[in-house]
Amino acid sequence: MADTMQQVEVTTQNADNNESITEPLLQNLKDVDNSQVDEKYSYITRAEFTSEIYKIEIGNLPAHLGFVQLKKLLRKLDLQPVKVKLIPRATYAFVTFSSETERQKALKVIDGYNWKKKVLQAKFAKPAADPIAKKRQSQDGSSDSNSQQNKKKAKPSSILDVVIPLWEKSYEDQLKIKKVNLDRAIKQCTNKLEAARVGDWLKLHKTEFNGKCCQFDDILPSPEINGYRNKCEFAIGMDANNEDIAVGFRLGSYREGNLSVVPPTDCANVPEDAKLLAKALQDLIRQSSLPMYSFVDHTGYWRQVCIRRNLLGQLMVIVQIHPQNLSEDQLRNLKDDIHQCLNASNCQIASIYLQKQTTRSSAGNADSVYDLINGSKHLYEVILGMKFRISPSSFFQGNTLAAEVLYKNIREWCSTKSSTIVLDICCGTGTIGILMAKNVRKVIGIEIVEDAIEDAKANAELNGIENIEFICGKAEDKLPTLVDNLSTISEVVAIVDPPRAGLHTRVIKALRRSLFIKKLIYVSCNPAMAVSNFVELCSPRTNRLRGQPFKTMKALGVDLFPYTEHCELVLQFER
Repeated sequence: MADTMQQVEVTTQNADNNESITEPLLQNLKDVDNSQVDEKYSYITRAEFTSEIYKIEIGNLPAHLGFVQLKKLLRKLDLQPVKVKLIPRATYAFVTFSSETERQKALKVIDGYNWKKKVLQAKFAKPAADPIAKKRQSQDGSSDSNSQQNKKKAKPSSILDVVIPLWEKSYEDQLKIKKVNLDRAIKQCTNKLEAARVGDWLKLHKTEFNGKCCQFDDILPSPEINGYRNKCEFAIGMDANNEDIAVGFRLGSYREGNLSVVPPTDCANVPEDAKLLAKALQDLIRQSSLPMYSFVDHTGYWRQVCIRRNLLGQLMVIVQIHPQNLSEDQLRNLKDDIHQCLNASNCQIASIYLQKQTTRSSAGNADSVYDLINGSKHLYEVILGMKFRISPSSFFQGNTLAAEVLYKNIREWCSTKSSTIVLDICCGTGTIGILMAKNVRKVIGIEIVEDAIEDAKANAELNGIENIEFICGKAEDKLPTLVDNLSTISEVVAIVDPPRAGLHTRVIKALRRSLFIKKLIYVSCNPAMAVSNFVELCSPRTNRLRGQPFKTMKALGVDLFPYTEHCELVLQFER
């Protein structure tokens, strides 16, 4: 149901063919009890697009089919899907289109189509029930026969179990758990490299490093384990008893039918001043005439609170609302209320922003508008003697002191000289590259997000760094263009610090083809998911993976997230 209510894009009626969104509902709901339509399925009758409306199910697909293969087939058949959801380890998939005309075309083309020795089947797909409405029916006694059994299976959650699941463990025991997790990821990587027959170097490494593909000794602890979060994003919703509005963390998710919010009072990773501000804004919102935003029907205003903090204790507060149809006077009054509320908190508030967000996602996007209510435009932080500005939407490692440990070790691992050129790939706001710049010939940062590039340039100027260049674009497109300039340089080190999902395969291919890169430092915040990247970097040449493969040399864990099982893994590759 996450694809139904959390990840869908909102639009109005299809303007090109003027088809009403409600036209396909009889077909969609043919197997749904009509008495439940207004409750569990009413979301598809609204004048907005969801991925549940023009949806089909494709069956009898080949086993072990990949997402890319299915997308290629749809393009070959001249179909333009809005969303494709391939079910893992299954032989069926769900595909959504932008109109009933497109859906009918897909049904006609796909049903009976011969592909990879399979005759494909296509049929209308029923919409999924809204989890929140489903839970409401269950509480009202109108649920199906299995609801009571499901209720017994559900485990009560503490907010500590959700936000800091290792809260009952000593820090020593937390590090042991993280060590086991990283060991498992490296062992999985070793097994996959062995299956890929990467060469004799792996046998030597396994002999030398106790069965692992590289040296991995320990995890470096966080210098601070309490109140370390420098960015806290608090949801706004009804409390666990459904009695009043709360500002804090969600106990569950839309998919689970649980949007209850619990204040962060007992969360050890949240700074005390962030807790105070969350409580102050909670009191303001409870007294406000404006209702909180509803993720069910998308009405209301108050959505989220974000609090950013530097090591000096200075705070940036961002209050996110959906402006709906508020007038300029009403918005001005709202800003005044927020300003007065926060000023009375006696915290070191450097900046107050109102973020106007009109899409379903809580995350900021290109359409977000940040209005500065009071204070400076940026927060500033010092990392290893260098100063960095933090914008409302900037990415910055969530644990500043532990980030210093991480960056210091990356810098040491690079073993740079005055002749070295550093490629900072997925450079974000330029933190790693700027920290490297004074000891090398030049740094080249590549980043796809334009706003991040602007922050990176400002940070370089702030620190008087002139031997750095930032390139905006996709790494897989920009890396090949550097070959002519860097192919004669003997010392080129690349650093990649990708998002949780890891590097796109096209970036891996570009890195392998960039033969001037002799050393690669990979920083992963999700090692289990990054294993596939590690294997692709080291696999032998094939038609798909060309260029010279790398070898895994050593790994290091750095704990940026005390009280959770998450841990950064730094892996060094050479060739």
